[in-house]
Amino acid sequence: MPGLISVFVGACGILLAFSSGPPLERTGDFGEPTCVECHSGNALNAAGGNFAISGAPQGYQPGQTYPITVALSKSGQLRWGFELAARVESTGSQAGMLVSTDGSTFVRSSGNGVQYITHTSNGTSAGNAQGRTWTFNWVAPAQNVGSIRFSAAGNAANNNLVPTGDFIYTTSAVSSPAPQQSFPITAIFAQVAVGGGYITTFSFLNTGADAVIGKLVFTQSDGTPFESAITVSGDPRQSGPGNPVVASSIDLNLMPGGSRFLTASAVNAADSTRAGWARVESSGGILSGVATFRLSSGSSLQTVAGVLAGEKAEAVTIPVNDDGLQGRYTGYALANPEDTPVNITIRLLDGDGNIVRTLQPSDLNPLPPGKHIARFFWQEINDQNFKFQGSIVLTTADGRQFAAVALVQDQGLFTAIPVVRGKPPGISN
Repeated sequence: MPGLISVFVGACGILLAFSSGPPLERTGDFGEPTCVECHSGNALNAAGGNFAISGAPQGYQPGQTYPITVALSKSGQLRWGFELAARVESTGSQAGMLVSTDGSTFVRSSGNGVQYITHTSNGTSAGNAQGRTWTFNWVAPAQNVGSIRFSAAGNAANNNLVPTGDFIYTTSAVSSPAPQQSFPITAIFAQVAVGGGYITTFSFLNTGADAVIGKLVFTQSDGTPFESAITVSGDPRQSGPGNPVVASSIDLNLMPGGSRFLTASAVNAADSTRAGWARVESSGGILSGVATFRLSSGSSLQTVAGVLAGEKAEAVTIPVNDDGLQGRYTGYALANPEDTPVNITIRLLDGDGNIVRTLQPSDLNPLPPGKHIARFFWQEINDQNFKFQGSIVLTTADGRQFAAVALVQDQGLFTAIPVVRGKPPGISN
């Protein structure tokens, strides 16, 4: 099944003894025992009791918060308790995050990192013959993890302070990943570098009145998905600094006025440098973003530069102030986010706007869908001692578009430079 939530509520031992929370790992699921081991005299799920879960979504959206209510009742009983865990069905690992919303519940973690939400002393409602409900929040995982099972067990106790006469019940509910929505591209980062000392950090802001809902997608230079270790700060629902997600995309959801910071790094510390590009597909809000490249050697930062998110264009102009003998070079990265190939022509213009050279590199004619290149301009003309002041103009034919970013490397340090959409008059496609 694409998703499953099961809940078992209960406490092993005398409920009063565990009124501040039952022992963990007693859900009866994923190989765990149930509380009937300690509470004797009645069969599991005996007739006459009612145990139900409401609020568990049929289809969960990554990163979204869902209020869940667990209700337990049994005629003649006077005290109530529960325990619940949310796990990925295929692995048994923690799925999303459980959040207590009042004093009747609290959350603890087992040694294997699985969260359990249980009753508190106040949450047992001693002397209440009407049963008990508990409401708390479940925050869905930051990305689609497939089937999820919420496992739990519950104790309808008689409050006689001994483990007899109590009734243990189990129940379950199912949640599937919601169908993925398709959104337009709203931001493009034409260069991403990880490994070999590089990490790339993305900073996002939503200045719109509506929430931004979407995802950040990474693509390698060859057009295939680009897996990296992604961490997220500014959102407790997603991966933290010590808990990276290895993936080629991650959900990006920002409330109005919200911000998010995501860092892409190498999956393994010893990995060499890999490059590619990234795009945001989203709807709603007004999204802006910056990609910051950091190069470190051990614990020492070598250089850092931030580049604003770009848009697709038919033509771009980049200033050039190169001096190879001084170690100053202009570099650029190009990506094709289109579904069809693009052919890109490069023209070098002097300070008076005169075309001094026209280039049609073979790897840009065409640049296939999804693919990416990154290099210094001197590599185009095979002259590392190249010295020039002017600009380069990159154009396409037939109205097709590409994305570009530019940097200057000056004696080993990087600086972002503008990529101006458009071209000077007189430049043809």
